[in-house]
Order: sequence, then structure tokens, then C-alpha cells
Amino acid sequence: MNINPPKILAVITTFNPGDIGWVTSKQGSSFNHFWFKTIYSWLEQKEVELDLIVADTISGSISRERLKAYQELRNKFNLIFINEHYSMLVAINLAIMLSKKEKYNYFAFHSDLEFQNKYNLQKLLGIFGNYPNTVLVAPQSDRDMFLYSPQLICFNEDRVPSRIVIGEGVNGHLFIWNKRFAQAYDYKIPDILEGSRVEDFFHYLCAAIKGNWMISHDVQINHLVNQDKGGDYRNQESKFYHKDFYQMLREGVPLGLGHQECLPYSKEPNRIDKDRKLYNKSGYPIYDKALHFYLKENLFLKKDRFDYDKINYSMKMK
Repeated sequence: MNINPPKILAVITTFNPGDIGWVTSKQGSSFNHFWFKTIYSWLEQKEVELDLIVADTISGSISRERLKAYQELRNKFNLIFINEHYSMLVAINLAIMLSKKEKYNYFAFHSDLEFQNKYNLQKLLGIFGNYPNTVLVAPQSDRDMFLYSPQLICFNEDRVPSRIVIGEGVNGHLFIWNKRFAQAYDYKIPDILEGSRVEDFFHYLCAAIKGNWMISHDVQINHLVNQDKGGDYRNQESKFYHKDFYQMLREGVPLGLGHQECLPYSKEPNRIDKDRKLYNKSGYPIYDKALHFYLKENLFLKKDRFDYDKINYSMKMK
């Protein structure tokens, strides 16, 4: 038994406007829905000190009643009901903001996964200690996983983790980051997009603080369903964003920024290639501090345009 297990805050987002599937589906009449499988899977993880928050973004009343009933049954997680239509990214940031975030060593988010055994999370957290300079970790996924480098898509219990470098990307469906990463970005993840497709920014966020994003090969999660409510890459900016999205990306190119290089079929304005000369042999930007400042200024909603303190929500504690 781990005497001092790592402390992690995990956020699961749920989203079901109109209670789709609950009324007509027998699945919705019990606790077999994928949300509950996801919650159960997290709560069963061993050798970690886990606090779990389920943040619901404007589901219908039936869905919320089911979530409350399941919380009363399990009594091991907190609920946040957001009463306005915001993205899952906003929901994640709000959940972290409302927690005692400084006490955690690690943070994670996901909405529709199932661990394959009770020690998957412990193994993923072990990467941080075993591979110095790791600030972000993602596992393998059994489906709907895209990488620019196909050799990184490999579930092999004997293979060590791989570093995801600039120009690569992963849709790993579970992201875990440490306190160093969290503090560098004020305990937030980028919230300027309406959808969940922020993966392409993660390697820049890591590189700007000279940290590494690692993908495991010996842990694979079950991706239960595609719940992403984001749409086309060309029309995802939050209505609260303060400038033109693609102009912002192009202005960041002299600092080492790029966008959607991991999608070889992308065309302008979707794809913006970074300048490789702006990176050293270790894969870090030569203007790391400037890039870090630029990302903080441009990937996060400004408080004068969007104030988290004014979000209409309610909480149901365990």
C-alpha cells in the first residue's frame, strides 16, 4: 500500500440537453449509462487519493435527477450543475476554481472513459516521477485516437512511455497534468474554443514551460462514447473571445506557435506550421518565456469578457 498516495482532482463533464436517451432507453432507467460507468471507474481506482467532481453543463432535469440519485448512492463525489450553456472547458475550469486546488499534486479531466483495471490511474501518475520534466500525461485509447506519428499508437505493456513533441498531437481522451503545469497557467486549461479540441495546444503549453507531454503505452482506457460537442475547427471560438482566432495564431508564429500540424489533411486557415528554427535540439522554444506569456494572454478568456465568478451554478456536495 502506498503510505503517501498522490493527491489528484479529477473532473468529469456531462452534457445532455433535452434528456436525450433517458426517456426511451432502458439504459437510462438504471445506473448503466456510460456516465455512471465513467464515475464508477474513477471511484474504483486504488493507491491514489482522489477527489472527483462531476460538472454538468445544462442537462435536462431527468439527467440531473439521475446524477443526484447516483451521487446519493455512491456518496463519493461532488456535483456541480451549471445553469447556462457553456463549454465543457469552462465547466472544467469552474470545477477546479471551486476546489481547494492548491492541495492537489495532479489534475485530470475526461467525460466518457472507463479504466481497464483499478491501478491504471496509479500507473499513469507514476510516469511523472519516473520521467523527470513530465508535466502532462495521456494514455492509449481503444478507439477514436488520432496521432500524427502512427508509431505512438501502440498498446504494449512492456513499452516505456513516449514523448509527444511539437508537431505531433494526440486525442487521448484523458489528460493528467501536475502542479507545475497548473500553476504556470493559473490552474486553467485553454477555454477560448467552444468544443473539446484543445489537444493541439497542449504540446505548446508544455514546451513553453520546458516540460514534456508523455503518452503511455502500458495503459489503455476504454473510450465509451464520443460526447464531444465541438463542431467544425473553423467555427469554434467562444463568443466571449476577444480577438480573431486565426489572426492570433499567425501573430504567434514568430514565437514558435503553430496550429493543427497534427492534421496532415488540414488546409489554410486551419493549418499553421510552426517555424522549426525557433526550437532547440531538446524540442523547446528558444523564446520560451515570450511564448509562455503569449499563450497565457491569448488562449484564455479575459475576465472583462467572461467572468467565472458570475456563472450561474449550484453545487451538491457528497
